[in-house]
Amino acid sequence: MKMNKEEILGMLVALENFLDRDHEADWQLWEAQVQDIAESVRSVPGVQTEIHVPEIVNHVPSLRIRWDQAQVKIEPLGARRALIDGRPSIETAGGGNEIGITTWMMNPGEERIVAQRLTQVLQGAAT
Repeated sequence: MKMNKEEILGMLVALENFLDRDHEADWQLWEAQVQDIAESVRSVPGVQTEIHVPEIVNHVPSLRIRWDQAQVKIEPLGARRALIDGRPSIETAGGGNEIGITTWMMNPGEERIVAQRLTQVLQGAAT
């Protein structure tokens, strides 16, 4: 494989940046951000959360959000669509049974925006 000097320099800068990071502080920040979102959405009756670290990719604290659809009358795909279509647009993971969120690419403070919007969407569908 051929690489030009710009690509090599870019990789060097990325590696230096990675080695200079405080990985423990990053992990603590991500855990706190995920916990903040979890606490916010659990204020909606019928909503459950689970914090986990995926086994295969993105080994970072992640959040699974599920709810009793008898209490919160919106399907996960509908809630995800509402988040994407809202302001700001929020992209989530998950399928037909849950919403998944990770915060490792968020700037500090953005987790509060996600928590507020997600809580609004779920609260708006609650009976």
